[in-house]
Amino acid sequence: MLRLALLEELRSLGFHVEDAGSAEEAIDKVDHAAAPIQGAIIDYNLPDRKGDALTAELRALLPDLPVVIVSAYRSDILSAFFGRDDQVRFLGKPYRVEELVPLLHVLGIDPKTQH
Repeated sequence: MLRLALLEELRSLGFHVEDAGSAEEAIDKVDHAAAPIQGAIIDYNLPDRKGDALTAELRALLPDLPVVIVSAYRSDILSAFFGRDDQVRFLGKPYRVEELVPLLHVLGIDPKTQH
């Protein structure tokens, strides 16, 4: 339910949002996207693999893809996976859309640039 609420909030702010409930679904959506993917918001605890693994897979397909990983884990633990990659940001749970949107802007993901 939280994911659906976030999707609706982002849409109301003008973002084009695709939903994926698993890593496999996310990869499939990237593989078959009709328009360029501007960025990804990935939960660390997905049903079929961890968010860091999905991030690495998506970045292999789209090397410059900006990613926000959301997790209850501390960001300093997660940052060990991505070092100084300035296209990956971390956001702790629980969070509000008011905390997420500034991270999206820092990564260059803006509703005005969405297709």
